[in-house]
Amino acid sequence: MIMKVSDFMKIINPKIKNNCFDNEEWLLTNGIGGYAYSPVATHHTKAYNGLLIASLTPPTMRYNVLNQLDERVVIDGNSYSLESYQYDDHIEDHTAYIKEVIVDDFVTYRYEIGNVHIDKTITLVHGENTVAINYHITSHNHQVNLFFTPYFSLRDHAARNNKATIPCFSVHERHLNLLPLDHKDVLIRTYMNTGVFNKETKIKDNLYYEFDCVTGYKELDALYSPGYYNVMMSDQETKDISFVCTLDQASRTAREYLFDEVKRKAMLVNTKDPIKARLEKIADQFIVNRSSTKNKTIIAGYPWFSDWGRDTLIALEGLTLVTKRFDDAKSIIHTFAKTIHHGLVVNLFEDGTNKPRYNTADASLWLIHACYMYEQYSHDTDFITKEIYPHLKEIISAYIRGTDHAIYMDDDFLIHAGDNEDQITWMDVYTHGKAITPRHGKPVELNALWYNALMIMAYFSHKTDHDESYGLIAQRTKKSFADKFWCEQTQCLYDVIEPNDASIRPNQLYALSLPFPVLSFDLGKKMLKVVDEKLYAKTGIRSLSYDDPRYIAHYEGNLDKRDLAYHMGTSWAYLMGPYIRCHVLLDEDKSQARALLQPLLETLDHNCINGINEIFDGDAPHTPRGTVNQAWSVGELLVAYEISRK
Repeated sequence: MIMKVSDFMKIINPKIKNNCFDNEEWLLTNGIGGYAYSPVATHHTKAYNGLLIASLTPPTMRYNVLNQLDERVVIDGNSYSLESYQYDDHIEDHTAYIKEVIVDDFVTYRYEIGNVHIDKTITLVHGENTVAINYHITSHNHQVNLFFTPYFSLRDHAARNNKATIPCFSVHERHLNLLPLDHKDVLIRTYMNTGVFNKETKIKDNLYYEFDCVTGYKELDALYSPGYYNVMMSDQETKDISFVCTLDQASRTAREYLFDEVKRKAMLVNTKDPIKARLEKIADQFIVNRSSTKNKTIIAGYPWFSDWGRDTLIALEGLTLVTKRFDDAKSIIHTFAKTIHHGLVVNLFEDGTNKPRYNTADASLWLIHACYMYEQYSHDTDFITKEIYPHLKEIISAYIRGTDHAIYMDDDFLIHAGDNEDQITWMDVYTHGKAITPRHGKPVELNALWYNALMIMAYFSHKTDHDESYGLIAQRTKKSFADKFWCEQTQCLYDVIEPNDASIRPNQLYALSLPFPVLSFDLGKKMLKVVDEKLYAKTGIRSLSYDDPRYIAHYEGNLDKRDLAYHMGTSWAYLMGPYIRCHVLLDEDKSQARALLQPLLETLDHNCINGINEIFDGDAPHTPRGTVNQAWSVGELLVAYEISRK
């Protein structure tokens, strides 16, 4: 077995480390862009943390609704708080009562206070903005009085409140209704199946988020509560207490919601391999509904990304095809094929307005690749040839004629892209009016994708309109690629030509890893040797060679510093996909590929449990950075794991 895998991740007697960034985290999602996210066993460290971050316009407009459900237990007159908080001048640490934490399809905290045992299980309801928390409480020889205080953020998930946001609210028996004044179309409901609700305004202010502070966001936060639920238990009693907070209708108990989610997750698994089964469940977190297109899409990463065209189409193979979610794949392809403009696929939909942006040169070519992979996995040729093929022809025609952002096929049949301060490849950081890695000219991965797209179009044209031009252009493209992209000095490929840039970067992997390689195997072996030596970084592939004078070893500091490092040495987990494809293609024995994957697989038990980070530091110990669970990291890991074990 490559790594430790269990049906659930269990943490026994967690010890709080001095540096809270070393603590594991957990993440639950709801299929419409919302999530719950928290450190496993300590106070919140980020504004993104909370029990219900709802998506008001799926999958965007994320709104931190329920931040905490604060529990206090009174046993024989002695009071014990279970939740922890960090303020600007002190920490309330109540983690000593946590006996065990289980992270699986849901999250369970097990508390022990003398002879009182409490299991607190948190789940999100799929397709709804609903969090359900079930408490299973056993008391031996003690009278127990429980107090549950819901604390609300009522703010954008990335923001902070300098003072608590006060909503309108009403109470009817155990039903609490809140109406935020900044979103009067949103009604928040909470319900507990037992006990009584007591009105008492409570505010927690001056909350300090340590992770945010280190990354440059120093504002304090404040939470609001209109009161608390009180539940009494006699000695020798066992009780299930259900708490539900929702923007929809609370029609069931937390226990019923929990059982539904367990059954739903079990239906996602298509394998007996425990690692792949685990990855299939993780993949589900990213596949969400998009209300503006009424189709499926893929969240690029949690907690802050929405759906990006490039990320979606790269992740699609692993998340939907390896997992046999073909209907979801079709829906996602529809989302991006039907919004093509001037031959360009949407790069992203703006949060709030849903206005599409088309600032990408490669997403259109990734769509063609995704269509081919869909047909190869599903054998559903009709969907592509009858519904999508005209959109693909539109893309090729636009790239040949020329379209926005100086994207055009040059006289050598290679694709040129970019001018001014465009950032239209995946290395797209733009800050203070300046492109950090402009890569204007003829980028290597764009031209590998172009050749791949032409070969795919030739394949589909044989099944449709028999247009011979795609194959002819592909031949000329391959010849020009061979003539111009090999760099003798570095013994690998130029990153960009015209002007030539010999920076050793991972983009060259796509010349070999796509279904139709544009690079010969002989040169491919030389290239891969360079990548092995200079770019492989255990949990990912560096974005720039470690011996380049511009190399930045650590992705840290404020946003400006992190932006400078993003594509200048930072290691990317998703690039393990093309890297492993190259090794499987060229190596006689797949065991090397499996060994290369192991360090990344092992991160499933660390950082965000059941998640793969977006990026890692280029230098050891390769500290995880960026989003805590990234779609193309998981998608490409699924593909790489699948091909390395066959």
